[in-house]
Amino acid sequence: MTDAKLSFPAITRRAPLPHILRRLAETNLLQTPGYGLDSFSQSAREKLRKACAAPEAQVHLFYRRAL
Repeated sequence: MTDAKLSFPAITRRAPLPHILRRLAETNLLQTPGYGLDSFSQSAREKLRKACAAPEAQVHLFYRRAL
């Protein structure tokens, strides 16, 4: 096991790509638990684990408010 940590920079200073903007509009009115507790966050964790070939990795999502 390794203690390597990966970090991904925020991309909040650019407009979202059209397909992302469409998906945001589709899901905008869904009622979900707080950020990090919803099915979207769980799906993101699973995709990150798969992309990093680390099925047991701890994935922490952080909310950063745009300034």
